[in-house]
Amino acid sequence: MIALNDLYDLYYTFVLIRADIHYGLNYRILDEIEQVIIDECYSDNVIRTRLAAINSIDSKKWNFVFHNNVYVYTELLKDKNSLSVIAEMCRVIKKAIEAKDFERASEFVDAFHYIPLLIVKNKKAGVKTAKKRLNKFKKKWRAFNT
Repeated sequence: MIALNDLYDLYYTFVLIRADIHYGLNYRILDEIEQVIIDECYSDNVIRTRLAAINSIDSKKWNFVFHNNVYVYTELLKDKNSLSVIAEMCRVIKKAIEAKDFERASEFVDAFHYIPLLIVKNKKAGVKTAKKRLNKFKKKWRAFNT
């Protein structure tokens, strides 16, 4: 489970993945994000904490995960549609990376990296936009239907 604050960390995570789609730990990073979304427990900085625990993560590039924020207000993201869209984004990118199809992975991350920000601003519009783009992407790359 994640909070709205965590969506900013997700956005930046997708930006970093997009910047270096060949980074050897991208699959593991996406897997950790997917697990956080599935988990029912919540703690502040959950994304940062999980990513910081990955052995050999590039501490310069991923420096932000080693610094926890202090929040005076936390709103959990309970919307199942938002959570399922983010989890599906992770699965599609992981599938492309696993197949070593970095062109597809890069195209997908480039097209979807901003979705967490849309969800922060307007959950329904963000999810609607993400689902529409997911369907277009799946039609283009039929092998990646999940």
